[in-house]
Amino acid sequence: MKIWLEFDQDKSGYIEVDELRNFISKLFESRMENKIEITEEKLNDYTQSILKIFDKNSDGKLQLSEMIKLINPNENNYLKLVVNSFSLIKKDQLDEIFSTYDKDGNQQLHDEEIDALAKDLIDIVNKDYIAEDFQMFKKGLLKLGDVNHDGIISKQELYLILTAFTSKNLHDLSM
Repeated sequence: MKIWLEFDQDKSGYIEVDELRNFISKLFESRMENKIEITEEKLNDYTQSILKIFDKNSDGKLQLSEMIKLINPNENNYLKLVVNSFSLIKKDQLDEIFSTYDKDGNQQLHDEEIDALAKDLIDIVNKDYIAEDFQMFKKGLLKLGDVNHDGIISKQELYLILTAFTSKNLHDLSM
């Protein structure tokens, strides 16, 4: 989400061609230890190639769901398996899922950790979404699970969220 906010410079909810070129250029700058310079022609080629591969609706720009596939193509399949089951969530499953998102190990999910959880959950519900949809989904997620309204998700609150996210209840939180 941090990358999205940085490169969606006009706050349109999409990464347009110029913003994508800027993203690719910054990516190459960060890899300059290899002393590889990117020409304008190559930058255009890379931009068009990325659009061809990731712009699933062919609108000439990337929406949030498409950009996430570019940045992080790995899905949290364990979360998907647990959410799509109709059984109760076991303690070891909850611990595994919680530790996946609790990157700093402080036993609470906040900021980017909540964004990562929301991203994985919205991917299960809806494969095609824009930044505004994501924000609405995240707000609904916090409304559902953040019992004490502190903007942080505890392991117990995550349990409430995952319990609500059974296959038959998924669309209640979707756009």
